Amino acid sequence: MLPPGHIAAGYLVAHTLLSVTHPPLSVTDQNYLTYWGMFFSFAPDLDTFVVFKKIGRFTSSDEVNHRKFYSHAPILWLVAGVGIFLMALAVHNVFLEYFGVLLWLGSWTHFVLDTIQHGVMWLWPWNNKIFALRSPEIKSNVTEKRFIPYWMKSLRFYATEMTLSLSIEIVIIGAALYIWL
Repeated sequence: MLPPGHIAAGYLVAHTLLSVTHPPLSVTDQNYLTYWGMFFSFAPDLDTFVVFKKIGRFTSSDEVNHRKFYSHAPILWLVAGVGIFLMALAVHNVFLEYFGVLLWLGSWTHFVLDTIQHGVMWLWPWNNKIFALRSPEIKSNVTEKRFIPYWMKSLRFYATEMTLSLSIEIVIIGAALYIWL
């Protein structure tokens, strides 16, 4: 999935969590938590910058697959989120409690969406296998190194080869925009 879809999913999760639970926090704090939820939903893909440094482009390749980095291991994000949540409970800090929950839920929206077509190492550290609903064998052939042309070619690739992911992404972005506006 592309960054806008991950970020929109993080917005939906944060907005839903805060709307349903009505935390005793200021509107400003709730807005900050929403931004954090959006960030955490994209954060696992920050490892693409490591890929760019290694191979000169953002797309993973056979020799460097960013979905096999530790940053794409759901259990690490779960442990971090639950750890922050439990520490916040101990000191009675509601903001940090929600921060921990959003770290976990935001990052896991990323993994659930990536599972549709790209795949995720759901069983790491016990197994490095990448699990996907659709075949993760579809590889991007975008080799462009310039930023704007890279994203234009990537959008064309998604529109022709990753239609399921792109369709879901459009629905998620549409829902987020509807709620936000």
